[in-house]
Amino acid sequence: MYGPSDHCSSQSRIRLTSGNASHVRGMQRFVGHGDRRKARAVARPVRWSHSHRVQSIDPLSSVSCRVGSPWLLLRLGPGVACRVVHGDPHAPRPGEPPYEPAAAGAAADELDLHVAPGPWYRDRGFRWVALVVVVVALSVRAVTTLVAYQDLPLGLDDNFYYHEQARLLAEGEGYANPFVYADTGELVATAQHPPLYSTYLAAATVLGADTPLAHRLASALLGVATALVLALLARRLGGNRAGLLAGLIAAVYPNLWINDGLILSESLYALTIAVLMWAAYALWLQPRVWRAAVLGAAISIATLTRSEAVALFAFLAPPLILWLGGLALRVRLRYLLVCGLAGLAVLSPWMIRNLLSFDEPVLLSSGSGYVLDIANCDTTYSGEYLGYWHTDCGAPSWPAGDESVIEAELRADGIGYITAHLSELPVVLLARTGRLWDLYRPFQGVELNTFFERRGEIPSWLGLFMYWVLLPATVYGLVVCRRRSITIIPPIALALMVTMTAAMAFGITRYRVPVDVALALFAGLAFDAVLNRMRSPRIAAAS
Repeated sequence: MYGPSDHCSSQSRIRLTSGNASHVRGMQRFVGHGDRRKARAVARPVRWSHSHRVQSIDPLSSVSCRVGSPWLLLRLGPGVACRVVHGDPHAPRPGEPPYEPAAAGAAADELDLHVAPGPWYRDRGFRWVALVVVVVALSVRAVTTLVAYQDLPLGLDDNFYYHEQARLLAEGEGYANPFVYADTGELVATAQHPPLYSTYLAAATVLGADTPLAHRLASALLGVATALVLALLARRLGGNRAGLLAGLIAAVYPNLWINDGLILSESLYALTIAVLMWAAYALWLQPRVWRAAVLGAAISIATLTRSEAVALFAFLAPPLILWLGGLALRVRLRYLLVCGLAGLAVLSPWMIRNLLSFDEPVLLSSGSGYVLDIANCDTTYSGEYLGYWHTDCGAPSWPAGDESVIEAELRADGIGYITAHLSELPVVLLARTGRLWDLYRPFQGVELNTFFERRGEIPSWLGLFMYWVLLPATVYGLVVCRRRSITIIPPIALALMVTMTAAMAFGITRYRVPVDVALALFAGLAFDAVLNRMRSPRIAAAS
């Protein structure tokens, strides 16, 4: 449910942006004549005042109306919601001057109110949109995987880790360290990475997709699902055309499909972030306690893909839930508690397994110590690799013990270097975040992505240039959302999370995947808004 704006003045100019104008006009006919029975048949009211009246509404033009209190929230047609007049729209409230409609061109608060479409599965037009998005996303990923990454060797890195651990998991060996197994044949428990992506690949392995190419193509299906979810969410926020645009952007954006061909957890991470944003907006649009639980579970599922997503329990859940409109504080606090408990319930099995498997406490993953160790040394605090990582960093030898003991030692070594060079840290943090956002040495970033990350030179250049196009478009998309009273807390939370991740580790492109997902969504909304503005003058001239 779309909530009313908290910024309406007593005399506001309201512009309705409609994905289906005929439904809104039908609502105008019923409610405009004050027929509650007919209005109830067309719209689903949330709160009824003693009386109500809606002045003339044209979804493609601006109208003036009084915003009264108490207010009425209606779903107009497929789903527009706005404050409507309480009682006589021209009757002044106590102590107010008589109401006079704003003159043409007069200064007035302007607010875009969104018209959400109905269920996608009942919309034949959007079913075609979804089909186009799926076909384009699948085609792009299949071609790029077969052309650019089919013959790419796994190497001794994360690609090898996920591929081989999935095979061991499919054989019933549990979450074993594939590097140790390849070296000694010994099965040793590991938590270097969270388990969800390996589990997905293990399921594909059980079904017969057990080669590196098969795992690349299985990851491509995750990218297709990401594009489809973003299309559905953009449709809910901006209509069918916005859904098409956002879905196509996600389908062709290199910084999303590159990960699918490399056997990296970012493929699944992008999908979990898209689902997480869907859950966040579903809760904001129609607050229910079970939706708060879904949001908590979605954050935990993302955390089981990449552990830094746990920060969204701080950056996303509290501001989103505590700023829900129309709910008492105790209700919002209850929602927040339910969100946290649901998230804890999803994370608990993995956390308990880790606490029972290692000598030192490990909750989500045991990789943070290694990251701190290779990111903090003289080579990464100045010069060519400022803000990046390097093999020159790191302890000369690892202590005896399991990986939790090694991780604790490496973490202590990295923190020790940080504390000894606090005066240099501000510059390093700026360089790390600059690399993440491709604002600091972006062309060198392409070279590093090509050599160390093995993302491919041409895909890396294409990803950089498209990112630079999408970034300003996304800023405009956020402005459009604010004008339509659509919260922008989710993308801001994602931006804070990835910035914090880079500041604590180092700046590489794939750490920005959650923001890249948001770029596709909000750039789609921005381009749709531009097309709306281009269309409106022609309609006004024709009328």
